[in-house]
Amino acid sequence: MNPVIRHSPFNSEPRRIQVNLRHIFAAALLVSLAGSASALAQTQPGLKRITVASAVRVRSGPGTSSAVIDSLSIGVLLDEKGRSPQLDRIGDQQDYWYRVAIPGGREGWVFGGLTMAVDPAAVDDAYVRIASERLSRTDLGFNDLTDAVAFLSKAERSAASREARGRLAMSRLQMIQKAADSILYEQRTVAPYKAWISQQEASTIRLDEVQGALLVRDDLYRQIADEYADTKVGDELAWIAAEARLGGECEGDVSCNLGAFNRMHGRYLSSFPEGAHASKVVSDLVTYLEETVATVKREPGTFTGLADDAVYMTEYRAMIAEAKASVKKTTASGRDRAIALLDELDALSRK
Repeated sequence: MNPVIRHSPFNSEPRRIQVNLRHIFAAALLVSLAGSASALAQTQPGLKRITVASAVRVRSGPGTSSAVIDSLSIGVLLDEKGRSPQLDRIGDQQDYWYRVAIPGGREGWVFGGLTMAVDPAAVDDAYVRIASERLSRTDLGFNDLTDAVAFLSKAERSAASREARGRLAMSRLQMIQKAADSILYEQRTVAPYKAWISQQEASTIRLDEVQGALLVRDDLYRQIADEYADTKVGDELAWIAAEARLGGECEGDVSCNLGAFNRMHGRYLSSFPEGAHASKVVSDLVTYLEETVATVKREPGTFTGLADDAVYMTEYRAMIAEAKASVKKTTASGRDRAIALLDELDALSRK
């Protein structure tokens, strides 16, 4: 008797369906992996990037068509997870897209042209490079400049080395001055400038009525220069302080001009008598003194009336003595000539 062969719907046909499903799943997995590989090229573990512009968009994918999931200010450190295998071009910049971990734990994509690779052991150097680049730019608006000020304040506090802290502290003052210079005089009383000016006037800037300009207080530059005078960047910081805008207007007042010299460039010369800029300081002083002595000789009545003003003459001679003391410390070319001219100015005031 032949056996009865019964065909169950749960025997042979489902077996064929299961095999097909396995094939489909495997194929889908390969496609998925291939897609991931095309969107993410692996990079060296531990790499970091830092944003070098304001309002850097973080996107859900590597391209400008992907959704924006966050916006980052300048100077934000990011953990690099990988990059797109192909370069992209945005405007005049060509770079990769980088997958990064942003503060808060989320991940997204940023365009490489708006970031910079950072050695985790040299974050201070990255901060200083960004500061230098921002200060050199002439096309930044008020918002970009104030964003840079906020970045420098944070970077200064977190910098590991004293040299970097000194550079960043001085760069912060310079950036505040750039931000102040970007405000038109008639804009001072309107938003967003009014609130920012009020905040800065409490500690950093003042309105110079003579020049009609907002100026960072010159004593703040000198405080930083003095604090970091013993570092490798001490000379550089002292020179920035010497070149800061003093404000006011001395016109032809010799006492006032010498007072300004003593407060700025003379102070540099006293701190760094053999510094990188000592020769320029002495040379500029000699030029001023030669012109001034010649003027006084042409106009014998320069000190008429002033000679009887004991307060003025005491101040005048004190300024000459202070300038001489600074110049005597250096061996820069023109030193002796400057001293002789200062002595001659003193003598002319006594005739």
